[in-house]
Amino acid sequence: MRKINIYTSLFLMLLGLAISLSSIKLSLYGRRGPGPGFMCFGTGGILFLLSLHLFLKNLFFSKGEAIEGEAFKNKKVNLWILGSLIFYTLFLERLGYVLDLFIVLLLLFAISKTMKWYVIVGSSILIAVGSYVLFSTFLGIGLPTGVLNFLK
Repeated sequence: MRKINIYTSLFLMLLGLAISLSSIKLSLYGRRGPGPGFMCFGTGGILFLLSLHLFLKNLFFSKGEAIEGEAFKNKKVNLWILGSLIFYTLFLERLGYVLDLFIVLLLLFAISKTMKWYVIVGSSILIAVGSYVLFSTFLGIGLPTGVLNFLK
């Protein structure tokens, strides 16, 4: 497990670095606020730092100690989470921010099995619409509307 974590963290560090460097071409900040590369740069930087932490943790751990935690015990949930993030990425432009985020939050909240269905639906609606209003109205960041063109 230790060896695969080292290789995975090296790959993710390179990926995070590539994302951050390529997002600089998109402009991090403009006259009116954060540019289109701002979120990508931050995401790439966070990915790089977390991967660096995993790399150093596995590099300096003694060979007898296991580095397996709760995250590796429930692989089915991890696959659902990964699938929902891939869905979010693939359908963001087509469905639009609000609808895509609503569907992903529904799935993620349902996976957690900690809330009743009406709380899941209500929370998903509030978060999706609230974040859209926050980013598009107050911060002036253009988000894709997709099939919900009336939100423009």
